[in-house]
Amino acid sequence: MVSLATPDHSIDPRILESAKKEFLANGFERTSLKAICDGAGITTGALYKRYKGKEDLFCVVVANTVADLNAVAKQRGGRDASALSDDELIREWYMDEEDMMWWFRFLYERHDGFTLLLKCAEGTAYANFQHDWVEMLTEATSVF
Repeated sequence: MVSLATPDHSIDPRILESAKKEFLANGFERTSLKAICDGAGITTGALYKRYKGKEDLFCVVVANTVADLNAVAKQRGGRDASALSDDELIREWYMDEEDMMWWFRFLYERHDGFTLLLKCAEGTAYANFQHDWVEMLTEATSVF
């Protein structure tokens, strides 16, 4: 028996999977909460008990991908460039086959989240994701 004081999170994975599927198929703006709820087998009331609305749900769906991308940017760009020799600076930005394969695997493992950010985010806080990501990388590169 589930206590009324304990929130029931058993349907959260169904909601997130349905939302991801709908957002990938239709983009954020053309996705309806009804379609997400129908896909998850829940009511809109159940969805609103967990999420503020469609944009909040989109942000939760892409949150892990965004966090992973930011962690990589921080880890790779967080070195003090003034403490590096010229050779170390060159090596820091040189991308060999191993680096390229790492990026391919990294992005492939986050394919759906990355696709949502690049192609389906119009109308959300991530609508300018591509521009913002490139801007962040450009700023990090300028330090070097």
